[in-house]
Amino acid sequence: PTGARMGAMPALIAAPPVPTNETWRAELGLFTGRAAAEAAWARAKAATPALSAYAPVYQDLPGQGQTRVEIGAEHDRDGAVRLCAAAASAGLDCIPGE
Repeated sequence: PTGARMGAMPALIAAPPVPTNETWRAELGLFTGRAAAEAAWARAKAATPALSAYAPVYQDLPGQGQTRVEIGAEHDRDGAVRLCAAAASAGLDCIPGE
């Protein structure tokens, strides 16, 4: 109806993160081969020393000649996003994922 007023919307309250058994990580990129992936990781650590606290996981993609680099074992998406922010400051594109 014309001129009708809608009631005030209740404020949305952010719920605290719920612990899960999922492990979140930061994918730092997909590189042409293991050597390129290791070189990118070395540059990232040099640019952002805090990343040195993490051990990279290299995943070679069969038949593609590409290697994915991932770090972290975070318990929630926020932790993975923080890792990605650090990686971005080192010039890497980063995708948080489970």
